[in-house]
Amino acid sequence: MLALFGGVDSSVVAALLIKAIGKQLICVHVNHGLMRKGESEQVVDVFENQMDANLVYVDATDRFLDKLVDVDEPEAKRAYDWLCIIRCINTVDVMTAEVPELDWALPKRITARVTAEVPGICRVCYDLTPKPVGTVEWE
Repeated sequence: MLALFGGVDSSVVAALLIKAIGKQLICVHVNHGLMRKGESEQVVDVFENQMDANLVYVDATDRFLDKLVDVDEPEAKRAYDWLCIIRCINTVDVMTAEVPELDWALPKRITARVTAEVPGICRVCYDLTPKPVGTVEWE
């Protein structure tokens, strides 16, 4: 499953995965109502119609915009909720980093504290991607 935002990064990853695994990949695109004009339609056209991707399109415009009715600051509208990424690594050398096995109690405790104590954080994810393929910085 891939969150397909419509930007260059997620679109390239989606295209590569479609070539590699075809219909096994499920792409999910959520229109939150703050997209550029025609962007969601373009995502659907390219990935569903042209690339024959297994695309799930969710129009959540009303759900998102209803929560922003009383928000006057334009930047505040774009910064609705945030995602926190937990990235635990053991650095082997400058080109290699391994993801250690953790007792699940630790990330669960971190998640509970972050979502309870940090305003605006709505989701915590634990990144299991080693370097290489991934980078240490979240992109």
